[in-house]
Amino acid sequence: MATDAQLRATGVTTSVVEAMEESFKRDVLCEVRVGNGRILLHDEVEERPGVFSIIPIWENVTEDDIMTPRDVFELIKKEGYRVRGSLETS
Repeated sequence: MATDAQLRATGVTTSVVEAMEESFKRDVLCEVRVGNGRILLHDEVEERPGVFSIIPIWENVTEDDIMTPRDVFELIKKEGYRVRGSLETS
């Protein structure tokens, strides 16, 4: 599990990271619409020790499946879970 220090990006503000995540989400949503609910992902598969191949994988998704970390955090709170952390705004 990553430590809190490993999750921080030195010199990059939360607002900058969240803006980048929102931009990426818009790009993915565009791909989902163009691809009729499919997006192309890639996975790394270890063929033998130290030798990896990149494998393309088409995934069927809905627009509701595409979320930023902020979206997930807000959904968890909305579902009634009590959460505390760096994403908390109130």
